[in-house]
This record gives sequence, C-alpha cells and structure tokens, in this order.
Amino acid sequence: MTYRVVLIILFTVCASFHTNAQTSQREYALKAGLMYYFALYSQNSDSVLTDISHYVICSSSQPFVEVAEKTLAHKKIRQRDVKVQYIQSLLPDSEPCHIIFFDNQQSYSQYQASHNNNPRNAMLIGDIPHFIDLGGHINFIRIGGKIRFEIAPEQLQAKGIKVSSKVIRLGKVKMRNNS
Repeated sequence: MTYRVVLIILFTVCASFHTNAQTSQREYALKAGLMYYFALYSQNSDSVLTDISHYVICSSSQPFVEVAEKTLAHKKIRQRDVKVQYIQSLLPDSEPCHIIFFDNQQSYSQYQASHNNNPRNAMLIGDIPHFIDLGGHINFIRIGGKIRFEIAPEQLQAKGIKVSSKVIRLGKVKMRNNS
C-alpha cells in the first residue's frame, strides 16, 4: 500500500470514531429529552418523591449523566428544577430518584437485587433487551434506525405512576411476559 492509501484509511477510521462519539451524545440527548417528556406527562403517588425539592433523574451511566445535565439544564417539572444525578450503586437508602435510567443489564440486576421490598416508586427506564419482561416500565428500542420506546402501562400503574394516554399512544404498548 502506498502512503496515500494508508493515510486515507486512517482518516476514514478516525472519522468513524468521531461520528460514533457524536452519535452517542446525540442519542443520550434524545433519550434525556424523552425522559423529560415522560416526567412532564406523568404523576407519581409516592409521597417521598413528591416532597423532594428537585425532580431527580438518576443513572449509573456517567456518559449519559454528563449529556443529560447539559440537555436538561434550566428545565422544570411541576415548578421543580430537574437534577440529573450519577449514582454508582442504586441502594435502597440512597437519595430518592423519580426516574432511574439503566443502559446495561448488570446495573439493572444490581438494582433489582437490592430493591426487592423497596416501596419507592421510581419510573424505571432502560435501554436493555427485554427490559419490560425484566420488570422495567419504559424501554428504548430502535426501529428503522430511529429511537422509539415501548411502555408497560400496567406496570407503571401498579407502582402508583400515572402516565398520560398521549405518551402511551406514542409508544409501543408492551405487557410483561410472565413466562
């Protein structure tokens, strides 16, 4: 190979890495925006969560938190500032979260193991295959290269979370597969 061909290949590879990083940030920004609208069009009956001064979105994904903080800066939900918080371990005694976002199976499994009898009713949102079947409430999916979501209204209602029918109609309604 000539020097010119090697240079073109290196440039192409470097450009694809840059594009993937941008896509990831754009994707996280889109997901943060969708979470904001899920929150705007929902009500949680958990008194602990309604008494918190901020509307708290938590995640164990540092890259998501960094993008979501910028995306949701200066946003409010029911007169409360939106706070995006990085949490290494989502233990029952940690600060209450209104929404918890999981982008990997391991963090969700740890959450489930530590929250079996926890009465807090956070909205659980994931980007994990079969998240609804695993007990999640809303899951991001890709259809035709676009980010969409599936939603489990019965599971949300069972946790005391009311979601507007407008949100439910925009998503793919999914029932939990108990088998």
